[in-house]
Amino acid sequence: MFLPSRLSRRARFIILIAAILIIPAIFLPVWTITLVAPQYPKGIKMSIYANKLTEYNPETGMTNDTPKLINGLNHYIGMHEIRPDEFKEFRWLPFAVIAFSILALLSAIVGRGYFAAAGWVLFVLFAVFMIGDFYRWLYEYGHNLSPQAAIKIDPYMPPVIGWKKLANFTVISLPGTGSIFMVVAAILGPIILWLESRQKKLS
Repeated sequence: MFLPSRLSRRARFIILIAAILIIPAIFLPVWTITLVAPQYPKGIKMSIYANKLTEYNPETGMTNDTPKLINGLNHYIGMHEIRPDEFKEFRWLPFAVIAFSILALLSAIVGRGYFAAAGWVLFVLFAVFMIGDFYRWLYEYGHNLSPQAAIKIDPYMPPVIGWKKLANFTVISLPGTGSIFMVVAAILGPIILWLESRQKKLS
């Protein structure tokens, strides 16, 4: 595959689209975890944003800034309380998202292939790091259970993506809208590479 030193206008326009696609991740949920059970058939949804957590209970139609209901349920199995102030990532993650959007914008303006490629690699590495960090949090919550819990369960690994059974609950973990936008932005990188290579071969 060939990456030209100077990107075409089409490639720079696509990079501009990528820069715009990254921005919603600041405001939209990047991940959602839903708990479904016979007593909660519509599911209790916890949405994770770049700087906060919210919990939505469809039975009451109420949204909380802290997962009160989920914490109450987790207490029975000895899981540590989910407290937004413990997530240091919330302090810098919005700025990281803005930085990558600006980096993509600069790549579109500068129009240099290797500058754009370096930005894309950093963006992918950042995504891998965040997924690993999310895995670490889930592992700690599922394995550091209190021995004084009312209900004894084996150490449990909540799903990073997909679904898993826990007693009479089904835990569903899926990317939020913000992450979907960022994935689309990341996919545009290989598309640009393919288009530029194809154009070079045809010229």
